[in-house]
Amino acid sequence: MNAAEARWAGVVLRRRFPVLMATVLLVTALALALAVIWPPTYRADATLLVQPTDEAEALPDAQIRQNLGVLTQRMMTRATLLEASSRLGLHDERLIDPDAVLRDMRERTVVQIEGGGDYAITVRVGFASPNPRLAAAAANALAEFLLAEAAGAGSPDEMRAASILQREARRLDGELERHAERLAAFREANADRLPERLPALRARLAEIEARLGEDPIEGTDTTRESLESTRAQIVGEIAAAERAANTLERLERSLDATRVRYDSTLARAASLRAAPPGGEGAGTIPRLMMIESAEAPSRPERPRRALIASGGVVLGLLFGLGAALGAEALDPTLRRPRDITRRMGQPPLAVIPLAADPGAAPARPGWHGAAGITVAALIVAALAVVHRQVVPLDALLRHLTDRLGLAPLIAQIRQALFG
Repeated sequence: MNAAEARWAGVVLRRRFPVLMATVLLVTALALALAVIWPPTYRADATLLVQPTDEAEALPDAQIRQNLGVLTQRMMTRATLLEASSRLGLHDERLIDPDAVLRDMRERTVVQIEGGGDYAITVRVGFASPNPRLAAAAANALAEFLLAEAAGAGSPDEMRAASILQREARRLDGELERHAERLAAFREANADRLPERLPALRARLAEIEARLGEDPIEGTDTTRESLESTRAQIVGEIAAAERAANTLERLERSLDATRVRYDSTLARAASLRAAPPGGEGAGTIPRLMMIESAEAPSRPERPRRALIASGGVVLGLLFGLGAALGAEALDPTLRRPRDITRRMGQPPLAVIPLAADPGAAPARPGWHGAAGITVAALIVAALAVVHRQVVPLDALLRHLTDRLGLAPLIAQIRQALFG
């Protein structure tokens, strides 16, 4: 960039400074509002240690990790997590969708198997919650489940049988979720043809048939042709609702049958104990001991408010520069000789430089900065009112991401940024 282009860039930035500042203030205000309003999430961890027994020392680290993975898989099953949520009161009792509770519990629960080699193998069980005490209580409850499972491991044959049942239960768990999703999708797609409308439609049809049976038809504005047309329309709606009812009944039967098989499989597996896959050391579940119970954390794990605020300033500057350059590019005003050449196809004959009038009054500060600050403050106030009086912004954002199918992408981004 030569000196002329540098001066021109400075002129553009000065000319578009109101647009630049308004964009910076807007994005920064949104980032600050998000950093302040975003509810904190606390994570508590409980640490378990593999006891150094003769059986454990005889096994390779890979086999011990595999056996510990069996215990954690049983902890993450549907029945265990739903029971923990109900016992600790982690979710609203009015939330009747167990699938949503299960997804939320699995997202909050973190299990890490660490150590090996020259170091002792430990299992870290973590749980995230907006309430630090609930986070500690849930982490301790899940750690105690692992302790009980490790202490109550049965014979190798029983554990191998339970392992097969656990794999079948996981398969049925996924099938149960797919059936529930298909049922919900069918209800949403056929909201106007659900069987709940059948009584009203049949009553309306009986009323129209009664009027058609009258001779002559009472009423001056209603003709027999219009009643016949309405009757045909209602008959079609009744037929569509009956077809939807049959499909809905079939989907519900499939869901109920899968749930019965899932509950039966869990009941059979509950009488046994989880087992690792067959092979050497297959019947050896390592004994665990609690070396550090979870305590209520004093500081939230996320959000990182300073990072969000500083990121908002950087993004505001980038968006502001983009808005300024975009406004300049879209402005059709002729400002430079090259603009005249590009517009008319030939260079100008002469260029007269613009000189400032020495007698003119100095320019007063404009109102653009004050307007930008006012707009940013109003946006922050509006977001705060919506968050406190209407719906929490985090719940609204979660609902929008679920509806748009962006939840997996956001989960990957959050994992990459915050771990």
